[in-house]
Amino acid sequence: MNARSTYRLGALALTLAALANPGPAHAEDESPKVRRARYETDLEKSAEAADAVCGTKLTVEIDWTSFDEDARWAGYSVSSFCGAPLDMLARLCAGPRAKAYVAKNVDRLACRAGKSKDDWRLDKKGKVLVWTVPIEASNNDQKAHAELLEKL
Repeated sequence: MNARSTYRLGALALTLAALANPGPAHAEDESPKVRRARYETDLEKSAEAADAVCGTKLTVEIDWTSFDEDARWAGYSVSSFCGAPLDMLARLCAGPRAKAYVAKNVDRLACRAGKSKDDWRLDKKGKVLVWTVPIEASNNDQKAHAELLEKL
Protein backbone atom coordinates (compact mmCIF):
# COMPACT_ATOMS: atom_id res chain seq x y z
CA MET A 1 0.00 0.00 0.00
CA ASN A 2 1.44 3.37 -0.98
CA ALA A 3 1.11 6.73 0.79
CA ARG A 4 -1.75 7.85 -1.46
CA SER A 5 -3.80 4.73 -0.65
CA THR A 6 -3.13 5.16 3.05
CA TYR A 7 -4.30 8.79 2.85
CA ARG A 8 -7.51 7.78 1.06
CA LEU A 9 -8.25 5.06 3.61
CA GLY A 10 -7.60 7.50 6.45
CA ALA A 11 -9.87 10.12 4.89
CA LEU A 12 -12.57 7.50 4.34
CA ALA A 13 -12.28 6.36 7.96
CA LEU A 14 -12.65 9.96 9.21
CA THR A 15 -15.67 10.52 6.96
CA LEU A 16 -17.34 7.33 8.18
CA ALA A 17 -16.61 8.26 11.80
CA ALA A 18 -18.15 11.70 11.28
CA LEU A 19 -21.26 10.18 9.74
CA ALA A 20 -21.60 7.69 12.58
CA ASN A 21 -21.26 10.41 15.22
CA PRO A 22 -23.04 13.58 14.03
CA GLY A 23 -21.84 15.59 17.00
CA PRO A 24 -23.87 17.63 19.47
CA ALA A 25 -27.62 17.21 19.59
CA HIS A 26 -29.72 19.63 17.60
CA ALA A 27 -32.43 21.67 19.29
CA GLU A 28 -35.14 19.28 18.11
CA ASP A 29 -33.27 16.42 19.81
CA GLU A 30 -33.10 18.17 23.19
CA SER A 31 -35.37 17.26 26.04
CA PRO A 32 -37.78 20.02 27.07
CA LYS A 33 -35.87 20.44 30.34
CA VAL A 34 -32.54 20.96 28.54
CA ARG A 35 -34.13 23.32 26.00
CA ARG A 36 -35.68 25.42 28.80
CA ALA A 37 -32.37 25.64 30.61
CA ARG A 38 -30.66 26.77 27.40
CA TYR A 39 -33.31 29.44 26.77
CA GLU A 40 -33.07 30.67 30.36
CA THR A 41 -29.30 30.90 30.06
CA ASP A 42 -29.60 32.80 26.77
CA LEU A 43 -32.05 35.24 28.35
CA GLU A 44 -29.78 35.72 31.37
CA LYS A 45 -26.92 36.59 28.99
CA SER A 46 -29.14 39.22 27.34
CA ALA A 47 -29.91 40.61 30.80
CA GLU A 48 -26.20 40.73 31.64
CA ALA A 49 -25.53 42.67 28.44
CA ALA A 50 -28.26 45.17 29.39
CA ASP A 51 -26.87 45.33 32.95
CA ALA A 52 -23.45 46.30 31.61
CA VAL A 53 -24.90 49.28 29.77
CA CYS A 54 -27.71 50.26 32.13
CA GLY A 55 -25.97 49.82 35.49
CA THR A 56 -28.67 47.39 36.61
CA LYS A 57 -28.82 43.88 38.00
CA LEU A 58 -31.87 42.58 36.18
CA THR A 59 -33.49 39.28 36.91
CA VAL A 60 -35.45 37.48 34.23
CA GLU A 61 -38.15 34.88 34.26
CA ILE A 62 -40.05 32.96 31.64
CA ASP A 63 -43.65 31.96 32.31
CA TRP A 64 -43.29 28.44 30.94
CA THR A 65 -46.92 27.61 31.57
CA SER A 66 -48.01 30.25 29.05
CA PHE A 67 -45.59 28.91 26.43
CA ASP A 68 -46.60 25.30 27.07
CA GLU A 69 -50.25 26.13 26.33
CA ASP A 70 -49.40 26.59 22.62
CA ALA A 71 -47.59 23.64 21.03
CA ARG A 72 -46.38 25.88 18.18
CA TRP A 73 -43.71 27.31 20.49
CA ALA A 74 -41.90 23.97 20.53
CA GLY A 75 -39.94 24.86 17.40
CA TYR A 76 -39.08 28.44 18.30
CA SER A 77 -36.39 30.09 20.40
CA VAL A 78 -38.32 31.48 23.35
CA SER A 79 -35.25 33.42 24.49
CA SER A 80 -35.12 35.29 21.18
CA PHE A 81 -38.71 36.41 21.54
CA CYS A 82 -38.28 37.27 25.23
CA GLY A 83 -34.94 39.05 24.83
CA ALA A 84 -36.14 41.93 22.66
CA PRO A 85 -36.99 44.28 25.56
CA LEU A 86 -33.57 43.66 27.10
CA ASP A 87 -31.80 44.49 23.84
CA MET A 88 -33.85 47.68 23.49
CA LEU A 89 -33.24 48.65 27.14
CA ALA A 90 -29.53 48.51 26.44
CA ARG A 91 -30.01 50.87 23.48
CA LEU A 92 -32.06 53.28 25.57
CA CYS A 93 -29.42 53.33 28.31
CA ALA A 94 -26.92 54.95 25.96
CA GLY A 95 -28.11 58.31 27.27
CA PRO A 96 -27.09 59.16 30.85
CA ARG A 97 -30.56 60.29 31.99
CA ALA A 98 -32.23 57.22 30.51
CA LYS A 99 -29.57 55.03 32.11
CA ALA A 100 -30.20 56.58 35.53
CA TYR A 101 -33.97 56.24 35.10
CA VAL A 102 -33.77 52.58 34.06
CA ALA A 103 -31.34 51.75 36.88
CA LYS A 104 -33.76 53.26 39.40
CA ASN A 105 -37.04 51.95 37.94
CA VAL A 106 -36.45 48.52 36.38
CA ASP A 107 -35.15 45.41 38.10
CA ARG A 108 -36.87 42.47 36.41
CA LEU A 109 -38.25 41.22 33.10
CA ALA A 110 -41.00 38.63 33.08
CA CYS A 111 -41.85 37.10 29.73
CA ARG A 112 -45.03 35.28 28.82
CA ALA A 113 -46.62 33.97 25.66
CA GLY A 114 -49.59 35.81 24.23
CA LYS A 115 -52.39 34.01 22.45
CA SER A 116 -52.59 36.49 19.55
CA LYS A 117 -51.10 39.74 18.26
CA ASP A 118 -53.79 41.57 20.28
CA ASP A 119 -51.96 40.42 23.44
CA TRP A 120 -48.57 41.74 22.25
CA ARG A 121 -47.47 44.38 24.75
CA LEU A 122 -45.13 45.47 27.49
CA ASP A 123 -46.58 46.36 30.87
CA LYS A 124 -44.72 47.98 33.73
CA LYS A 125 -45.80 46.82 37.18
CA GLY A 126 -43.68 48.54 39.78
CA LYS A 127 -40.09 47.77 38.77
CA VAL A 128 -41.08 44.75 36.68
CA LEU A 129 -41.43 44.78 32.92
CA VAL A 130 -43.93 42.16 31.76
CA TRP A 131 -43.41 41.29 28.09
CA THR A 132 -46.28 39.40 26.48
CA VAL A 133 -45.30 38.15 23.05
CA PRO A 134 -47.30 36.05 20.57
CA ILE A 135 -45.75 33.49 18.27
CA GLU A 136 -46.86 35.64 15.31
CA ALA A 137 -44.65 38.51 16.48
CA SER A 138 -42.50 40.07 13.80
CA ASN A 139 -40.29 43.12 14.16
CA ASN A 140 -40.02 42.22 17.82
CA ASP A 141 -37.24 44.74 18.51
CA GLN A 142 -39.26 47.61 17.02
CA LYS A 143 -42.32 46.70 19.08
CA ALA A 144 -40.23 46.40 22.26
CA HIS A 145 -38.58 49.77 21.58
CA ALA A 146 -41.93 51.52 21.02
CA GLU A 147 -43.45 49.92 24.11
CA LEU A 148 -40.46 50.87 26.29
CA LEU A 149 -40.63 54.49 25.14
CA GLU A 150 -44.33 54.57 25.95
CA LYS A 151 -44.25 52.72 29.29
CA LEU A 152 -41.04 54.02 30.82
